[in-house]
Amino acid sequence: MKVVLFDINRLTFEGGAEKYFTEVGEELAKKGHDVYFLGDCRPFLKFYICLSAFQFLNPIWKLPKLFTQLNNSPTLRKNTGKYIAHIPLKFSSLFWFSSEKKKVRNLLNSADLIIIKNEIFELLFYRWLNIKNRKNYVLVFTPIVYPEAKSIRARAHNFFYQGSFYKSLVKHIGKVIVSNENDEKLFEKHFQLDRGDIFNIPYGLGNSYFPQKNEIVVDLKFNVLFAGRMEEQKGVIYLKQIIESVNKIEFMQGDSSQYCKESPCKSISFALVGSGPLEEIPRQLAEKYSNVEYKGQLSPEEVRKFYLRSDLVIIPSKWETFSYVCLEAQACGCPVVAFNVPGPADIIQNQSGDLIMPKDLTSFEKSIWKYYKIKKKDIIKYTTFRKNISQTAKLTYSLEKTIKNIEQLANDQKFL
Repeated sequence: MKVVLFDINRLTFEGGAEKYFTEVGEELAKKGHDVYFLGDCRPFLKFYICLSAFQFLNPIWKLPKLFTQLNNSPTLRKNTGKYIAHIPLKFSSLFWFSSEKKKVRNLLNSADLIIIKNEIFELLFYRWLNIKNRKNYVLVFTPIVYPEAKSIRARAHNFFYQGSFYKSLVKHIGKVIVSNENDEKLFEKHFQLDRGDIFNIPYGLGNSYFPQKNEIVVDLKFNVLFAGRMEEQKGVIYLKQIIESVNKIEFMQGDSSQYCKESPCKSISFALVGSGPLEEIPRQLAEKYSNVEYKGQLSPEEVRKFYLRSDLVIIPSKWETFSYVCLEAQACGCPVVAFNVPGPADIIQNQSGDLIMPKDLTSFEKSIWKYYKIKKKDIIKYTTFRKNISQTAKLTYSLEKTIKNIEQLANDQKFL
């Protein structure tokens, strides 16, 4: 089977779609399939960097550094080239008379399965290529709707992604892969796609990601982790308010509100992982509070180590599609407190965490203290509780199951 993964970005970018393409592509290749990554269009990526300044995501003075980082960044992650063949996506592929367009069209028209990231430039580029192959699917990673959109970027996103032009790009391909129930309903009702052309395939993790015996580390301190891009979507402003509020509490009386008899700085610690336009916020929190540590951007292996020694992961995101952070945390046995948005709402089940109404920071904070009290009451039971979360996640979200469902798309077979 010949599989083509279509994404203007490079697979070393820290986005969820790029992580998905890398892991799924490698596993398909290990099963004997020919996997091609058609992407890393540098002219478009340079345009994205410039656009980020106009959207106030990055200050103009940072642009030279970002261009340097782009020029020095590889297309594929280390060792991924053993499994995935990279075919550069060039701007010249858009011109009908170019040899690049002919090469790209030949690859796509001969593929048994094409998976295209659902961002507007990917779909527009693909539409321009005028591919006749009907074995193509839109992979929904970017949310169609940004709720509580206040920034210029978020408002512009909602305007374009809910409009008739984007709808026509999706309907031209006609089949989508989603990862949550909300998107499943959205594409049926708003995009008028047939139910049979919408495929709900949750993400999965490889067996090696799930902890081995005694790998989950539990100590006397209560360790809270936030991992994600420091930007509007991930609720970094909410994160700041939550940490500041927690650090104001010393002691409150009453059964329902007795959180902590100690100073929070002695009883609870926050580790903040990730980078992005709003990274100054976690940096300032780390400077202000002794129980807050800002780690910046870490490798996937380093982030996994943080999951394993954390007692709770918090996800104050305003919107998600599925949330790798939520899935990875549960795989490593971490309960998760998140706002009740698509993604976390699909993953957090069977007492593996708490879903809080969006913007309800008081309830979010109470939930953090709830898990603190549970661990403090019986650390051995909390360790068992964490192991049970990991075992449940392993049964539900295996990469092997994801791969089998993707293979069945190419063979027009039913899902597992």
